[in-house]
Amino acid sequence: MSRRTVISGVVLAVTATACSAAELAQVDFGQGRRFVTAVADATDDVGLGSAVAVAEDGTVFVSYLAFPEELPEGQIAPVRPIGSPF
Repeated sequence: MSRRTVISGVVLAVTATACSAAELAQVDFGQGRRFVTAVADATDDVGLGSAVAVAEDGTVFVSYLAFPEELPEGQIAPVRPIGSPF
């Protein structure tokens, strides 16, 4: 197979992929109570050091500390990636 044929095939495949229509996702949210295993807010570093407790009746409690950043008026808070150090 020549190099030109391989390159043409790759270009055709990439073009076909880029021009295809995206499928609509079917999300099943379920019913009743749900437990979210991790919630982290990248703006205020909230939810990364959470504590989980289960009551005798099976009710789950999640607690964590949150200290919203106080900014001067008109300033936007810097967004920190979720995995970045504190």
